Amino acid sequence: MAFKKLKGAWRRVSNLDDETQSIRRKVDERIPYQVISKKLKEIMEQNVDVVGRRILIPNYYAIYFSESDRDLRLEVEDVMCNELKEELFHEMRKINPEQSKGDVVVTVNTDPAIEKGQFKIIHRMKKPHEEERASLDKTASEVMTPPDENDLQQTIVEATPDFAAADEQQTIVQMPESPVLYKLRIHTDDGTNEQLVYKEMVTIGRSSQDDVVLESSDFSISRAHATLEVRDEMYYLTPAGINGTFVNGEEIELKKEVQVFPEDEIKIMSYRLTIKAG
Repeated sequence: MAFKKLKGAWRRVSNLDDETQSIRRKVDERIPYQVISKKLKEIMEQNVDVVGRRILIPNYYAIYFSESDRDLRLEVEDVMCNELKEELFHEMRKINPEQSKGDVVVTVNTDPAIEKGQFKIIHRMKKPHEEERASLDKTASEVMTPPDENDLQQTIVEATPDFAAADEQQTIVQMPESPVLYKLRIHTDDGTNEQLVYKEMVTIGRSSQDDVVLESSDFSISRAHATLEVRDEMYYLTPAGINGTFVNGEEIELKKEVQVFPEDEIKIMSYRLTIKAG
């Protein structure tokens, strides 16, 4: 009789061991949480903008997995979203102490176009309306049609990326048809490089969309910090960044166009720019 009881207990323990192993296998197959968290923070930091005296940080993030990858996290999905929100909010407060936690939204969704082992993050500069959010949260059988494609950006990440390679940005350069108008020399503490300018008006700033990109990890350089225009072989500079644009040591009034010459030094934070005509 005692043997039968022990045998029954052994079976129950054996079943528990099988369940534990199954849970462990399921966890091992998931895309690591640290990878998702790291990429989410990177996307947030890369898309901070300064408009006037306001710091704008994307506050809505929709994470998309393949159906099979999402199934692996269904039981912890709410917990994961809350943890990611907490981490993201903590990083936002370092940039903008006035950031409201209630405005931060992190959701998880399914996208049938995503391969297993990958995920996609869509971020917004503003909290979407309920009808817009409903559009973002459609299931695998539905087609996602964002309300404003210009307001949505997406990043696709592999499950186990080489972070050194993942952080590199790939730029495709198309040979311009227009002639070179002038060269812009960019001086830093690390050295000097030259950029050929083909357009009559170029934007200068930290955004990858600017014609002349000045890297700024602390966001002290604005997107489109200044514009430089050539008209009738003369050069005109218009500052737009709140942290100042200087010509020969003198700060130029915001939004005021001034004429600059090839011998002048244009200073934007630690960058010094000079024009090389012809």
